[in-house]
Amino acid sequence: MALARELQGVLVHEFGNPLQSVAVLVELAHDSLAARGPDEAGGVEREAQRLAKALDATQRLRELIHRSSGLRTLLDGRKSGTWGDLLDQIVGLLGPRLERLRVTIERDTATIDGFALAPGPRGEACLALVLDASEQIRSQRLGRTALVLGADAQSLRVGLRPEGGEPVAVAPGAIARAHALLGADASACSPEGLAATLRVAP
Repeated sequence: MALARELQGVLVHEFGNPLQSVAVLVELAHDSLAARGPDEAGGVEREAQRLAKALDATQRLRELIHRSSGLRTLLDGRKSGTWGDLLDQIVGLLGPRLERLRVTIERDTATIDGFALAPGPRGEACLALVLDASEQIRSQRLGRTALVLGADAQSLRVGLRPEGGEPVAVAPGAIARAHALLGADASACSPEGLAATLRVAP
């Protein structure tokens, strides 16, 4: 995981500035072509449409790099934040994928947005739960589903609530991976919600 973050940092640095330059140049070319008027000098309108699409794609890549960098600084502890900040970064980074899978993320307590995120494995465990639960929603074809997350000083809580259906248990493999990141073994499930509580190692 540390190596992945290091590589990510290199990619952010290497691609960030060139992508910004490309975005500016494409935008200038697009504006220049659009100012000539429709079909002037042949096919200008068509080229302007293509450049507009290229500009949109470039801006999406820039936003992806920005979100990825923000998430990495929170996970590394190089930037202070809350659990709410972490979830916002995760949603920002994985937003298109979550939308395709019809996944929404809900906080199950009001305090999660203000709960301080200390450096350590809990941020990585939270990210792993979001990724694994999203894959479970896709593979089990649960449809539109709320991924309910909570946190306190001793634990993470996670549950799946399909729209119009009964709560679904989080896959054992997802729980096992999060537990491994947390360095803990114990878990408990509440029968009424099938929500797993993952204990943080002392």
